[in-house]
Order: sequence, then structure tokens, then C-alpha cells
Amino acid sequence: MILILGAIKEEIRILSEALDGKKIYFSNDDLSDFISVRECGVGSVEAALSMCEILSTDDFSEALFLGSAGSYKNSNLEFISATHFSKKDLASAEGRSKIPGLMSSAVTTEQGSLGLHLSKKLQLKNRPVNSPDSVTLIHAEELFNDEYENMEAFGLAFTAARANIPFSALMPVTNRVGPDGSLEWSKNFRIMSERIQKMILQHIKTE
Repeated sequence: MILILGAIKEEIRILSEALDGKKIYFSNDDLSDFISVRECGVGSVEAALSMCEILSTDDFSEALFLGSAGSYKNSNLEFISATHFSKKDLASAEGRSKIPGLMSSAVTTEQGSLGLHLSKKLQLKNRPVNSPDSVTLIHAEELFNDEYENMEAFGLAFTAARANIPFSALMPVTNRVGPDGSLEWSKNFRIMSERIQKMILQHIKTE
């Protein structure tokens, strides 16, 4: 069973209606599996707890997250994949606070067969994603370099890594992180989420 997650309903609605509970075929029909499409909630903690509960209900071979991301660098609307995730806030990035060495603040995951297939078919660049506990309201490209911001990705990736399940994220980039980020996100996330879901459906088959 392959698990597809979205923080909110709009991020997975099209895939849920088309795929949930069905067997899919991909990679020239050489690979197949059943699909479960679930909502995990907003923020790393809620998403991680939801994923733990979901993983206890079945034997999952892979997890794939469809969220939305903001770019620390620019306002380009694009699509990315991710397998490297961190959890840093402004204070720690600026050196005003410290993440203790005993705490996990970064995780790199192994991409599963469906995630790898879709990343190749959609020609997505793999980019690092940061998951702070709150939305960043300043332009912070000098602190976070080429990273992208998403609230749930780290919690999900950490949970998948602990469960030894391949995990990756496929995300539309909806805004530049900063004072206008939430407004840009609200204008763009629905249409960008619909686009990536429709793109995904073009590269898998169902029974």
C-alpha cells in the first residue's frame, strides 16, 4: 500500500477521488500497488501524529506528501520534489537561539518507487525543505539559501524515517516567503495544487 498525504483537503482532493482504495500501475506498468489518500493536518506535530495513526492501520511500502511550499529566494511558480528536510526557525538561523545536539533537526529520506517515477516524469528538481513552527514573515534568503518552506514536511519525513518507510514530497511552489507570502499562497495554492494532481494522474494508470 502506498500512502499519499496532504495537509488539507484541497491538496489531495483530485487524487482522493481518482485513486483512493484503487490499484495503480506505473513505470511502464512494471510496478503496481494500492493507494490510500489521507489528510494529515497542518504543522509538523499534527502531521506527524496523524501519520503515526495512519501507519498503524496497514502495511505501507511508501509515503508521498503533496503539500505547498514557499521559496525563500523568489516568487517563481514551479514544482519541486524533496528528500532532505530540516527544522529551523529564524532565531536559530540568526544565531539567537540554539537547537540542542540531542534534538533531530534534519533528515534525509529514501525516495520510494512512485515518488521516483513521478519526479522523473515531471522533471522535478530535488530541493531542500525547511519546516519552522510558524510562517516566516520576513525575506530570509540570506539565512536559508536555496531552501523552501513547508510546515508539515519535516514531521512527516521524520516519522517515515523512524518507521523505515521510503518518503518524498512533491510540491508546488506558491509564493515567496516574506510579508506577502500568505496572501500570495492564498491566491495560488488551489490552482497549483490542482495542476500537480492532474499532472500526476497523467503518469499512472488504474484498474
